[in-house]
Amino acid sequence: MKPLSILVVDDHPIMQEVVCQILEDVGHNVGCAGNGREALRKLSCAHFDLLVTDIVMPEMDGIELIGEVGRRFPQTRIIAMSGGAERFPIKDVLSIARRAGAGAVLDKPFTPQQLLESVGEISRFNAYAV
Repeated sequence: MKPLSILVVDDHPIMQEVVCQILEDVGHNVGCAGNGREALRKLSCAHFDLLVTDIVMPEMDGIELIGEVGRRFPQTRIIAMSGGAERFPIKDVLSIARRAGAGAVLDKPFTPQQLLESVGEISRFNAYAV
């Protein structure tokens, strides 16, 4: 797989760092953001092939971010990740993310292999997209 430009969005610094490191270790170019608003600013300044975003975040949650990315940056593929929300089970949160435009979803906690498999699936889909 060719290296991708990936933006990782998570409000938990340790999770953000771990996901970024996993992706960098296999050769991807990775940027990081702590919330949806910061992610949109970065997407406006640089091209990213893939967005990996948490759902439950302050300022702008992942569902709103997914919708904005779909409208403003339709070429950017999306993986949503979540450990669930206070009032909603994780399956419901990730189902909403998929309906909003995420091409793949990951339950937290996930393994490095699960993350890399999702990135591989998304990038294969992107390679064949018309």
